[in-house]
Amino acid sequence: MGAQPVPRIKGGKWPWNMDLAINLARVFETEYLGDQFRVMYEENGDIFNMDILGRDIIWLTNPNYLKEMLATQFPNFVKGKSLHTLVESVLGNGIFSSDGDIWKHHRSMTRPFFTRDRVTDFDTFDQHAETLIRKLRERCDSGMPVDFQEAITQFSMGSATEFLFGHCAHALSVPLSYPGQSFTAETEHNAFTLSLQSVLDLIDIRLRMKLPWQLNEIFGDPTLPHMKVINDYLSPIIDSAERDAQKKKDLGGEDNLLSFLVSRTSDRKEIQDELLNIFIAGRDTTASNLTFVVYLLATHPSVLARLRQEVLDSVGATARPTFDNIKDMKYLRAVINETLRLFPPVPFNMKESVNDTVFTDPETGVKHFIPAKTACAFSTLGLHRSPKLWGPDALKYDPERWLDERNQKYFLANPFIFIPFLAGPRICLGQQVLSIAYRTTCCLHQANVFFFFFPLVWNLLFLQFAYNEISFFLIRFLQQFERIELAPDGHPPGTLPPPEWKNGAGRMSIEKIWPKSRLTAYSNGGLWSDQYLPAWVKTPLGFVVLTTTCVILRVVLTNSWNSYHRHRDLKRMGAQPIPKIKGGKWPWNVDIAYRISSVSKTEYLGELIGPMCEENGDLFHMDILGKDIIWVTNPNYIKEMLATQFPNFIKGPSLHATLESALGTGIFNSDGEAWKHHRSMTRPFFTRDRVTDFDTFDRHAETLIRKLRERCDSGMPVDFQEAITQFSMDSATEFLFGHCAHALSTPLSYPGHSTIAPSEHNAFAHSLQFVLDHIASRIRKKYPWQLSEISGDPTRQHMKVISDYINPMIDAAERDVQAKKDVGGEDNLLSYLVSRTADRKAVQDELLNIFIAGRDTTASNLTFAIYFLAMHPHVLARLRREILDSVGATQRPTVDNIKNMKYLRAVINETLRLFPSVPFNIKESVRDTVFTNLETGLKYFVPAKTTCAFSTIEIHRSTRFWGPDALEFDPDRWLDERNQKYFLANPFIFIPFLAGPRICLGQQFAYNEISFFLIRFLQQFDRIKLAPDGHAPDTLPPLEWRNGAGRKSIEQIWPKRNLTAYSNGGLWVRLS
Repeated sequence: MGAQPVPRIKGGKWPWNMDLAINLARVFETEYLGDQFRVMYEENGDIFNMDILGRDIIWLTNPNYLKEMLATQFPNFVKGKSLHTLVESVLGNGIFSSDGDIWKHHRSMTRPFFTRDRVTDFDTFDQHAETLIRKLRERCDSGMPVDFQEAITQFSMGSATEFLFGHCAHALSVPLSYPGQSFTAETEHNAFTLSLQSVLDLIDIRLRMKLPWQLNEIFGDPTLPHMKVINDYLSPIIDSAERDAQKKKDLGGEDNLLSFLVSRTSDRKEIQDELLNIFIAGRDTTASNLTFVVYLLATHPSVLARLRQEVLDSVGATARPTFDNIKDMKYLRAVINETLRLFPPVPFNMKESVNDTVFTDPETGVKHFIPAKTACAFSTLGLHRSPKLWGPDALKYDPERWLDERNQKYFLANPFIFIPFLAGPRICLGQQVLSIAYRTTCCLHQANVFFFFFPLVWNLLFLQFAYNEISFFLIRFLQQFERIELAPDGHPPGTLPPPEWKNGAGRMSIEKIWPKSRLTAYSNGGLWSDQYLPAWVKTPLGFVVLTTTCVILRVVLTNSWNSYHRHRDLKRMGAQPIPKIKGGKWPWNVDIAYRISSVSKTEYLGELIGPMCEENGDLFHMDILGKDIIWVTNPNYIKEMLATQFPNFIKGPSLHATLESALGTGIFNSDGEAWKHHRSMTRPFFTRDRVTDFDTFDRHAETLIRKLRERCDSGMPVDFQEAITQFSMDSATEFLFGHCAHALSTPLSYPGHSTIAPSEHNAFAHSLQFVLDHIASRIRKKYPWQLSEISGDPTRQHMKVISDYINPMIDAAERDVQAKKDVGGEDNLLSYLVSRTADRKAVQDELLNIFIAGRDTTASNLTFAIYFLAMHPHVLARLRREILDSVGATQRPTVDNIKNMKYLRAVINETLRLFPSVPFNIKESVRDTVFTNLETGLKYFVPAKTTCAFSTIEIHRSTRFWGPDALEFDPDRWLDERNQKYFLANPFIFIPFLAGPRICLGQQFAYNEISFFLIRFLQQFDRIKLAPDGHAPDTLPPLEWRNGAGRKSIEQIWPKRNLTAYSNGGLWVRLS
């Protein structure tokens, strides 16, 4: 797609950013609304990617990207299944919890109701406004302050139920609270209201808890009893509407939404869902906006005075406003818009991408890749308050900005900087109605008002209605009251802004109320924190305990649910289940998981997997710590994964998370379009001319051979593995970075020592090795590795060393590219990448991915090749004879020499067969599929999102695929009839560089480097002997191996693996 990945940030200090997740939960208790997000955006720009509890979330504040989501690419961004599941118990399949065709159906069914005549009929507004203003007068006449937010919520409840249901909830008959109180006891008039508030608060809790919310409700859905109250309230009203509809013959003229819906559908569930969706939206938008309008008028008397004057000039002191009055009152609209800008009813929102796509920055032309099924979060609050988008006075409350040149300069130049009602096809149907209520209330007599903040979390269809309702109420209100004063003495303890806010940034320092984000009006410091999340959950230890418990419960429930669906789906696909084995003795095969994590300490490479495959065949599945893993050793099934069904088998998010701290989003740690982007960007570099240019190899080979000669002349053994790693480090860094790491300048170890202390020459190599070892330990630990890093990521400080080493090289390469006019002819990968992308993170990720693969493959294969030559002197003699005959004793080999040396290629392939550089690999299925056994015709069902593991070393050593001598080192098998019989008959039995579209880009480069070095090495040395006396005491094979099976009994070294295979404690040899 010609794009680059969205920049990824760490965010928090704990794995999965668990500390940040805790902060996001706490932010509503302790911090200013949106402050956490403001800081993140200021530090990381207007688009970045961050992992929250194992889920990637892309965060946005660029209005151009929001335009892509809400308008240009509207069909590709949905609310998504996660959000639908979260709200379903309350909102059902209504317009605000549905997507696609269902949403279109609801939209088309409801939209015709909101005609101009209906949204400008102010009789309902006037009746309820009069009742509320009378209550406010009575309270103010008593000298007591009033909770305006509670009062306006009663007003919007009464107005919305009458307009939508045709039946008033009589919320205004409930007495107003007195100072220090925040809840009203349930009565016959407010049971519906309190139950509605309860379910909205419960949804709010689910939103904040994110993934584990289902487990928090494992013993039952707490919304059910409240929904029963709501249903009991609505059912008689729907019954009555249905009876009225049966009596009426013609459609049209319905005076409320319920009657309108009943006349068009007989589905009661659909009617109730739609009513509740639109009612919640309309009521909460009105209450939220009127609360903040009156708050800002109280803190800005000059605005209040000017607005009241406009009300009196346009409408008069007692006349009822008309729609034309409201339409002509410019300052009233400016006041409303400015309130919506600083306190949008929906402070935060989220969408989910359906397909892979890109966001294009029109200023720079840079394309950012957005993978399918990725959450995209945006802060309307952050967008509305951004000085970059609204000018230096963005945080100031100033309605004039909507009337002077700033309106033209900022808003009209880019309308997507102001989206209180969203935009595009999903813009709120009720937007126009908000204007009328705002313009009706602007005349204060003398009201002491205390506030409980009431923002909203929904995009609202009902905002057209709400604009009118708010305007109408404000006009009526300001005809009666001319002064508003905040009354902080009315607030319950703990609900006013904390004292430390006075030293805060932005509006925090001047705020007189504590704004929070709830689904509906709710007193600060109430239900969410005290009743539903115990205090211990908010501690780090409590969070870990809760998370671990949730994971265990989730595994149990998920496995049961998946078993049911898999049984159904495999029947649909005409397949049978893959045989499941027990494996271990403990539940979830905990003992097997333990053995996998500790195998490198005690067992032979591949020993654990081999017997399982022998006992259970070439396809079986086993539960490891609650996760199903399919084990594959049949080359035909592997062909399905790597080639035939390549798009359906990916590395997957689990492996990506494991490798990310080192490999980022490079070619070996990406999937789908991101992988294609990296592949297409890098592949052209590996031309024939580049991979056959041996100057670099020759120079470093000469240096290493000189060091080996000096050591051998002293009579001391040498660790060939360490030496060849230095060679591959220098060759790879020079070829890829254009800058040699000078690893060969580091002295070689002496017997009994296998680690050199970090120095200026090997700090990069030392840190890189630590990171690779640590990632390997994560892979062996399987799922719980994140919990073992709860106190921090150990790779971080080493990755800083690596970045500090690479960054100056990138700087130099960028300067060279700027000085160079034409692209092409670059002699190293770094220069090549810098000339094709300006994304430094992408450059570094790609360099490290290819460098690690190239260095480790070369070092691993050459280590084991020398080991086998030492073990098989006749192979060494024959290979050396081929070298001398083909190249000579001193001449530098050419690419034609290498191509014609059949036995050399056979030795390399045989080494790769017995010791493949990557002994084990895994993939993850994207969709349900089947593996077909070509011999029996049986189809085996592979469920979506299932890990499929395959052991390259097991396939390479299988007597079934390679004949009875499969465990013997015999290069002749690549030259005699066995090559035709086994390998050529089925090439997928030999996959040291994988196969299919993802086959290693550097395969030929690796073959050339390995071949070149072996030729140069064997031109100088004719005898290799293993030197076990050079090994540290505990690095040689244990004595009990002598009685083992297969190669274990004859091995003279202890093969192990991190990401690649290596020899434990090195490969100590004597050369002559």
